[in-house]
Amino acid sequence: MSTVDTERAAEPGTTMKSGPIAYFAGNPVAANLLMLFLIVGGVLSGLHLPIQHSPELDLRRVLVTVPAPGSSPREVEEDINRRIEESVVGLSGVERVVATATEGLGRIEIELQTFADADTVLDDVKNAVNRIENFPPAIAEQPEVELMRAALEVMTLAVSSSSASENELRSAAEEVRDELLALPSISQVVLRGTRDREITIELSEEELRRNSLSIAEVSATVRRASLNLTFGELRTQAGGVILHTVAKRRVGKEFEDIPLITRLDGTIVTLGDVATVRDGFVDQSVMTTVDGKPAVFVRVNASERQSIADVADEIRSWRSNYNPRGGVSVEVWNDRHRLPWTGFRISSAMRLSARSWFLSASCWCSTCASQPGSPWASCCPSSVRCSSSNLRN
Repeated sequence: MSTVDTERAAEPGTTMKSGPIAYFAGNPVAANLLMLFLIVGGVLSGLHLPIQHSPELDLRRVLVTVPAPGSSPREVEEDINRRIEESVVGLSGVERVVATATEGLGRIEIELQTFADADTVLDDVKNAVNRIENFPPAIAEQPEVELMRAALEVMTLAVSSSSASENELRSAAEEVRDELLALPSISQVVLRGTRDREITIELSEEELRRNSLSIAEVSATVRRASLNLTFGELRTQAGGVILHTVAKRRVGKEFEDIPLITRLDGTIVTLGDVATVRDGFVDQSVMTTVDGKPAVFVRVNASERQSIADVADEIRSWRSNYNPRGGVSVEVWNDRHRLPWTGFRISSAMRLSARSWFLSASCWCSTCASQPGSPWASCCPSSVRCSSSNLRN
């Protein structure tokens, strides 16, 4: 700026520019402090961000499943799927209904409209299914209504053994699942590659006739005897007391002592007297092997707000201290946290190129930029002068 321009800027009638840019231009210390604050705040915020290997997905679908053991696809279609379709197809927020009938299972997927509220549609579907008269039919179980969500897999462990039976292997996998669920950051663990447990009650026709019992009576008695029931609250001067019974039976032997007939003379006929109760698995064909050994997969998922890095580190720390039962091994089958570039290494040539670029960038100045043909040693100031030997090293 010349002397004449400086005098004009200093005249009383001249208006100086104001604003944040002009303020920081005149106060470089404040600008540097603001930049430092933004950098530190960005780094601290980035350290607390959850790490995910895939973006958040909203499936926007409500799933209704109705198990019907022993039913053919035609029976499932006529008695289950069609009745549910008719009850939900006209609900607000429903875009399309897709039903699939397979042997022993009815599956209905309800697609939501673009701007429909998922929780509201879920409640409407539950109410619509509950309002269906005489549903579910005698061949089916109670329907399950849930909002479909994308599962973010973190790690899958393989529980394998060459000597353990199917029941022992399943028990070992359940033990691993319970151990993982006890960790603070893990809340979703599922078992894959194994059959579900099932309690089978085989009734004797001869014993039923001898005691004048029917299959319906036995079924109703078993249902009433195996449930958790709350009777309400008993209010007293000392406070309220909740009355409830905890009678849910989970092992086959616990069903054998259910009384079917009780007489005044003390005669008691239990379920074990007229039936054979067995603990087993559902009648499905499932075969899972790892290196030729039977295995069960334990899959750990993360929620949308969890960091897969933190969950994976906690699983590795737990696995290093976990001792499985004899004859059973627990290995990592799939680790989604291990990225493809984890094993990438920088070669010596790349390190030399990066160092040369860094030194050349630190020695560059406006004078050299204006004289690209001159050597750096002659154009750079002595404070930032670099020698050719430094660049070669």
